Amino acid sequence: MVSLSGVCSVAPILRRIDYTHGIQEDDNEAAWNEAWQKYNLNSSEPAHKRELMQALTQTRVVWLIHRSGSH
Repeated sequence: MVSLSGVCSVAPILRRIDYTHGIQEDDNEAAWNEAWQKYNLNSSEPAHKRELMQALTQTRVVWLIHRSGSH
């Protein structure tokens, strides 16, 4: 999908699937940290923040979820 500004954007449902799949399949600290940074720094849109938070909770590395509560 291309926006009016000519920048390619991803449909929200595909973005959510991509984030969740990346967290579940990579299941490492680097992938989780990248999504965490996007959540904290790059997203001002509430729906986008919700997608990222939902994906972040899909990790199998439980201590990463606990760490997010302390930030």
